[in-house]
Amino acid sequence: MATETPLGEVILKEVYLSFADIFKPGKPQKNDDGEMVPGKFKANLLIPKKGQEDFKPGVHDANLAKLKAASEQVKTDKWGKPEKWPKLKADRVFLRDGDQEDWAGYEGRFYVSANNQNQPVLVDRKKDGKGKWIELTVQNGGPSKLYAGAVVNAIVRVWAQDNQHGKRLNASLESVQFVRDGEKFSGAAPVDPNEKFEDFDDEDDGDTIGEDEDDSGLV
Repeated sequence: MATETPLGEVILKEVYLSFADIFKPGKPQKNDDGEMVPGKFKANLLIPKKGQEDFKPGVHDANLAKLKAASEQVKTDKWGKPEKWPKLKADRVFLRDGDQEDWAGYEGRFYVSANNQNQPVLVDRKKDGKGKWIELTVQNGGPSKLYAGAVVNAIVRVWAQDNQHGKRLNASLESVQFVRDGEKFSGAAPVDPNEKFEDFDDEDDGDTIGEDEDDSGLV
């Protein structure tokens, strides 16, 4: 029997990894109360917009459709009928417009801002002898694959926040899977060219893991 998908869970296909603190948490930061709290594991996941050279029909538009559906699902679960949903400022919604940022690689893309107090599961695109995805760690060279600009699949869980810190629509980063090398945002080559795609000469992409103003209608 198939396992029921958790509320708000989305599998994003072929997105670009950016600002990734996934092998160790980021620096401690102040919360909304001004208190210092431990850093979180986090990453931005970039989705090309329609019309961009790297936009893939059926993949990137599907990512956005799934995020919209998950957002509607969790808002209904938290606040009920659509007329009761709060209007959220753009910085209180996980899905944002990269054209509003001044960061390399963000032009012509949407991005998901996701984090987690716990380390997400990090895996390669290959499986071991037992049919399990090979986990990526610092010790086995994981950072050489999961770098800013790498193409990855990711599992995020969308959830609605409504507490003393306000109302938000958040995304929890659950898992990241290396798919293939991309252009590193710094411009440097991510690995030795003689080692690239050594074990990935197939074309099969099927082995993947799986209150004030409007939020511009992204989700």
